Amino acid sequence: MDVLLILAAGKASRFGGCPKAFCTVDGSCVAQRTVHLGGSYFDRTYLVLNRETYPAFQDAVRGCRTLAIGTGQGDAHSFLRAARRIREDCGAERITLCWGDTFYLNDTAFRKAASLTGAALADCAGISFASEDPEPYAWYETDGAFIRRSRFRSRDGAVERGIHDQSIFTFRTDIICSQLEQYMTELGLHDEEDYISRELSKEMRLLDAFTYFYENRDRGLLPMKAALLAPGGSWSFNTAEELEELRKKAAEAGADGGGRADVFNPESFRGTYVFDLDGTLWDERADDRGRRVGEENMNLFRGIVLSGNSCEHVRDVFRRCYHQDVPVEIYTDFGNVHFTSEDDTTTDVLTERYRIEEEAAAALADVPAFRGKVQVRGEGCVVTIKPLENREALLKQAQDALSAFGSRYEARISGHTSIDVTVKGYDKKTMLREIMKRHGLKAEDVVYVGNETEEGAEANIRELGVRTLQVDHIYECNALLKRLKLTDDDETFKPAPV
Repeated sequence: MDVLLILAAGKASRFGGCPKAFCTVDGSCVAQRTVHLGGSYFDRTYLVLNRETYPAFQDAVRGCRTLAIGTGQGDAHSFLRAARRIREDCGAERITLCWGDTFYLNDTAFRKAASLTGAALADCAGISFASEDPEPYAWYETDGAFIRRSRFRSRDGAVERGIHDQSIFTFRTDIICSQLEQYMTELGLHDEEDYISRELSKEMRLLDAFTYFYENRDRGLLPMKAALLAPGGSWSFNTAEELEELRKKAAEAGADGGGRADVFNPESFRGTYVFDLDGTLWDERADDRGRRVGEENMNLFRGIVLSGNSCEHVRDVFRRCYHQDVPVEIYTDFGNVHFTSEDDTTTDVLTERYRIEEEAAAALADVPAFRGKVQVRGEGCVVTIKPLENREALLKQAQDALSAFGSRYEARISGHTSIDVTVKGYDKKTMLREIMKRHGLKAEDVVYVGNETEEGAEANIRELGVRTLQVDHIYECNALLKRLKLTDDDETFKPAPV
C-alpha cells in the first residue's frame, strides 16, 4: 500500500494553539488543499495531529483518516511515531510525507511521488523532492547520486543557490523506520510515545537524519536521494506575518496558481485532452512491467492522440493495446496524417502545405553517411534518417545537403537514433493548431499531456495558449490518468497481472 502522510503534529504555539495546517489560504485550510491536490494519487491519506489538538481538529479535513500521536522532539521524531502508527494500521509499504503547513501550488510533486518505481527506490531509503532555489534557508550537498549533507542557513551560513527540499518525501516504510530508530538511539532519545527529553539540543530533525544516513553507510544504512522539480511549487510560513504574505501571493496568483502550465484542477475541466503517445501513454522500449502499465494507460485515457511517430507505428500500438469501444481521433507524423481507432486503414492529410520535395529527399539520400537510412513518411511530410550514431556531427551534413533549397527545410535530432527533416515550422504546435480548427476547439478547452512539454519538441505548444501537463514517463502518466478518471471503472480494460 502506498500512502500519503500529512504531518501536522506540532504544538502550534506561534498561532495560539491553531495548527498552521488549519490556517485558511485561498478559501480553504492548507491541509484540505493538500488532500485535494495529492490524495487521489495514493491508496490512502492520513492526517496526523498531536493529542492536544486532535479533539478540536479531528474532523476539520475531508478525504483523509486522522490519527493522533504524542508530539515528538523534532520533526523526524514525530514522523517516526506517525509512520509506525500507519504501518500498524494498514501495512503501508511506502509513505509519502508532506508537512501540514506547506501550501502546494500544484499536484506535480504528488504525481511524481506516486509514480516512483521500485527500481528508483531500490538503493536508497527514500527520495526528497527538491528544487534549485536562490538563497535557501536549507539545502542539500550531494555526491552526484545521494544526499551527502543537509545544510542550514542559520547554522552554516548563506549560499547564493542551493538544492532546497520542497517539503515532500517518499520513503520505504520499513527502511526509514529502522534507520530513524537507529538515529534516535544515537541521539540518546527514548522510544516511549510520550517521552520528551529535557535536553533540547537533542532535537531529531529529518534533514539532519539524512546526513546521518549517508555518514553511516558502512553500517548498512541506505542514503537518501534528491529529485529535482521546477522551483516555486510550494510555499511555507512560520509567523503570522509570513502567513499574511502568503495569502497575498496566493490571491495574486489565483486559485490555479495564475495560469501556470503545471497547475491543473481536473474537477473543473470539461474540455478535451490531447495525448502524446511514445514516452507518455506508451513506451516501446519498456520492460514487461512497463508494457503492462502502458497497456493500462492506453485504456484509461480519453481524448485525441497527437504523435510524432509514424502512422504505421501508432496504428500497430493501437491494434495491440487499445481495447475500448470509444473511438479515438489519432494524428501521427507530427500531426498531419489522421485516422481513427475505428478505421485505421483509411487515412487523410490535414494540409498539403508541408510536403517535402522529392529532390530534397534525394539530396539527403545521396549523403554517404545516410545511404540506405532515409525514409519518407507522413504522406511526404517527414524525412527520417535512422538508425544513426553521433547525430550531432551528422546533423551538420543534413543541413548542408538541404542548403540548396534555401531556408525552406530544417533538420533536428529526434527520438533516440534519428534525425528528422521537415518543412520549417512543421511541428506539433503547428499541427495542434490545425487539429483545434478541425474540431472547433478553443485554447482554453484543450489540455495537452506529453513528456517533452517543459523541454523538447512539445515545449512551444503552450504558445498556443493551451495548458500543458508534463509527465516524465509512462508511470507518471499512469498516476495522472488514475486521478483524472476519464473512464468508468466498469468499462476500463484491465491488463493481465504480472
